[in-house]
Amino acid sequence: LISSTLNAQFNTKSFEVTEGDLTRNTYLRDTISDALIIYEKGNSFIHKKNFKLITEVERKVKIFNKNSDETTVEIYLYKPDKGSAEEVRDIEAITYNYENGFRTQARVKPSDIFREEKKNLIILKFTMPKIKDNSVITYKYTKTSDYIYNFEGWRFQSDIPTLYSEYNTSIPGNYQYNIKLVGYKELDEHTSHLKRHCLEGGNGSYADCSVTKYVMKNVPAFIEEDYMTAVDNYISQ
Repeated sequence: LISSTLNAQFNTKSFEVTEGDLTRNTYLRDTISDALIIYEKGNSFIHKKNFKLITEVERKVKIFNKNSDETTVEIYLYKPDKGSAEEVRDIEAITYNYENGFRTQARVKPSDIFREEKKNLIILKFTMPKIKDNSVITYKYTKTSDYIYNFEGWRFQSDIPTLYSEYNTSIPGNYQYNIKLVGYKELDEHTSHLKRHCLEGGNGSYADCSVTKYVMKNVPAFIEEDYMTAVDNYISQ
């Protein structure tokens, strides 16, 4: 009961940074973790006009230790040998601090975002500015992909604990994907409904979409054990 009361001071309901997010300086369920995902949300859908796969991501993280690896963000994009690479736009990243009773903000500038290319992979990387113990960082971006056959997956679990993780999908009814839940943790929320005429084409053609919401709460940090096979076989996703 005490743990539940204290954790409620974090704002797990939205991307907005609240006073509770800034002033709370511990997480009783995992006191050794150097960071905590307070809130994260993903949304993947097929664009109405260009029919590309769009994924919107927003994440809010509490940094208990300023030396945490979580202060550097990496976004991975697929780059084929031929054809268009995946793209990212609308990156917005902010560090929040609480100093002398006042909230301060420091934004990542476009010049602070670095691009690294490897075979079939592009990595966009940036380090959050003005990091201190108990900072809160937020970042969001939109990813565009031509590769609708490879619908975006979602990890509810990482190497730090997560209070709230939500993933939303909108899939046209004539598209078929193999959807499966991996890991031992069950979903806390799983809803689905049909959206009529979500996509429209020429000559009166259209498609209905299955709109689904997946939620996990209070997800513990994933700890890789000795002799464990591929992490993707065990991590909640």
